[in-house]
Amino acid sequence: MRQTLQFLGLMACGILLAGVLMLVVQAFFGGSGPRGAGTGFGGRSAIGIDYVSFGVGLVIGLMLAEIARLSWADMPRRLIAWIIANRRNAKYCGYACISLIVLIYV
Repeated sequence: MRQTLQFLGLMACGILLAGVLMLVVQAFFGGSGPRGAGTGFGGRSAIGIDYVSFGVGLVIGLMLAEIARLSWADMPRRLIAWIIANRRNAKYCGYACISLIVLIYV
């Protein structure tokens, strides 16, 4: 699992860097497409980088890197130990989840 997540994180970073490189090369050597401020939420920079896409790609890459650092073999034991130590909180969390499911689907 860890190797798969590391590979996906590297692929996300590679795609992000490739997109940035393409936009930088396009800005310096010309090309078609709008370069002004975009309409909508994010807009674009002077060289054509879409800020929202750039930010989302960066966050996804960082999240994948952090998820890959977790010890997945140790997770079930830690989860069970947490539930045993926090039985009352786990019971209330279960009630909250059931109530939320009822509110959403009814």
